[in-house]
Amino acid sequence: SDAQFLHQRNSQAIDTLKAFITSYPESSFAYSSLGRGYMSTKQFSLAKHNFEHALKIVKQKNVTDPSVTDFLQDMIAAAKNQM
Repeated sequence: SDAQFLHQRNSQAIDTLKAFITSYPESSFAYSSLGRGYMSTKQFSLAKHNFEHALKIVKQKNVTDPSVTDFLQDMIAAAKNQM
């Protein structure tokens, strides 16, 4: 998806990230990646939703690294501030 975004193929990049979630529905990284994709296309509500879902997965998996939760909380706030 990074190359697709780089070449302004945003719709294809979002579709690639959605496919990533379909393949890895329990991956916080997949949802975070889609959230970043939505941020780059200024779809802030969808970005916020995906960052929140990533954070939910992180909490369910009892991830204890504060940098992960801090990053996701920061991204949720950034998306919300753009709405």
